[in-house]
Amino acid sequence: MSSPKARVRPLRLGATFDPEFLGRLGLGKLQANPAEALSWYSRARDLGVADAKRRLNSLETSRGNSLQ
Repeated sequence: MSSPKARVRPLRLGATFDPEFLGRLGLGKLQANPAEALSWYSRARDLGVADAKRRLNSLETSRGNSLQ
């Protein structure tokens, strides 16, 4: 089983590609990559990171496709 720090790494990495997260930091001029963010958030969700599903839903909603 992965350590708690190892499980949260994909969530943090995904945030670096998330346009919503970058915008909140005032870094909207950086090139966001929602598809890459989704990939990392999905990995974090699969590892059991509680916040990953919320971030996936938020990202999908902002793209117009709500996750079920």
